[in-house]
Amino acid sequence: MQLNNTSENTDKKHLPVTVILPNGGDSHIGFKEIARNWELIRLLVVRSINGRYRDTSFGILWAFVQPLAYMLVLSTFFGLIARFDSGDIPYPLHILSGLVAFQFFSKSLSQGLTAISGNRGVLSMVYLPRIVFPVANMITSIIDFLFPATLLAAFLFYYGISPTTNLLYLPLVLFCLLIAGSSAQLFMSVVSLRFKDMRMVVPVLSQMWFFATPIFYPLHVIPEKYQMIYGLNPMVGIVEMFRWCVLGYSELPRTDMLIMSALVLFVGVLVSLWVFKVIDKKIYQYL
Repeated sequence: MQLNNTSENTDKKHLPVTVILPNGGDSHIGFKEIARNWELIRLLVVRSINGRYRDTSFGILWAFVQPLAYMLVLSTFFGLIARFDSGDIPYPLHILSGLVAFQFFSKSLSQGLTAISGNRGVLSMVYLPRIVFPVANMITSIIDFLFPATLLAAFLFYYGISPTTNLLYLPLVLFCLLIAGSSAQLFMSVVSLRFKDMRMVVPVLSQMWFFATPIFYPLHVIPEKYQMIYGLNPMVGIVEMFRWCVLGYSELPRTDMLIMSALVLFVGVLVSLWVFKVIDKKIYQYL
């Protein structure tokens, strides 16, 4: 019996030991971590979509109503009062094309506030990589994006706007839009845990960002000498390129402004990844 106990103790010494640190350990935000937890991400996406429209009378139709209502209000108000000139493109279509792109980003910004904090109960009971929550939110945002994009396609057909070769660049623009939304999700998901006031700041920030982006007004109302500085807002370059692709403008937006927006977007991605990794390592201090 004594020999058997010694053998068992010897075998136990060679068993692998996994240590879960109370501060969250290393933060993994790579594709391997996302692929490893893909089934969980899928379940989170299904839960989010079902929960959003389950108790509403119109269900999924609300995904069309919001951008349509914004377009009608803005086109009526600014079209009659400010009388912005959108050139050969109908003014409602000018607004809708900007709204479709910008609302994807603004929703990512606001949904990031509760991406992790809204799952405190789960994280307090079981270890999960926090990256799965903003990723699930981003997939939900992509699904939501398809509905106003379909509405935009219907209005393009209604106004007789035919696709041009500019449309070939749309995947690249959509990729930049996805990167912008993902960066906003990652950044807000952890910063809102560290700084609770972000819940009050983000709605104001989103409104200011809306007015700082050429959605209801054309870019040419900004003096040319300020347009490069205007490009410090990365959504300016994305929105203008999105319009150039889907509306078939013959003239490309200013190159220096686009370069400025791309550089700010690149820096924003790096900052978001760094902030996520830093705060995520101490995540349980803020939950």
